[in-house]
Amino acid sequence: MLIEFLTSDPEGVSILGTERGMLVNSAANEVLEKEGKLDGLTYEANQAVMKVANFSFDPNFEDSKLKDSTGVYYEVFEAISDGEDTGEWAQYLIDEVNKLNEEKAY
Repeated sequence: MLIEFLTSDPEGVSILGTERGMLVNSAANEVLEKEGKLDGLTYEANQAVMKVANFSFDPNFEDSKLKDSTGVYYEVFEAISDGEDTGEWAQYLIDEVNKLNEEKAY
C-alpha cells in the first residue's frame, strides 16, 4: 500500500518527487510537472538517457519466472556453463520468454 501510495497517489507522488529517481508512471509525472517538480539533476539525467534509449522498459524482463534462482535465466546459464548444447538452451529460453509474454501481455 505504501509503494502504491508513493508511486501512484497524487499526494504521495508529490511528497516523493524525484527523490528515488524518475517514476515510470506517466500520471505521476503529470502531477510532478503540474507542481513544477520535474527539474534538477535526476530529471535532466533521465531526459538525456531517454533520448538515446533504443528500447522501452519491458516489465516481463523482470518477472520472477525468468529471474529467480529457479527461473529460466538461471536454468539456461547454469546449463550452458555445464557445457550443455547452447542451441537447445537458446531455443528453450526463447520459448519460455514467448510463453510468459503470452501469459502476461501488456
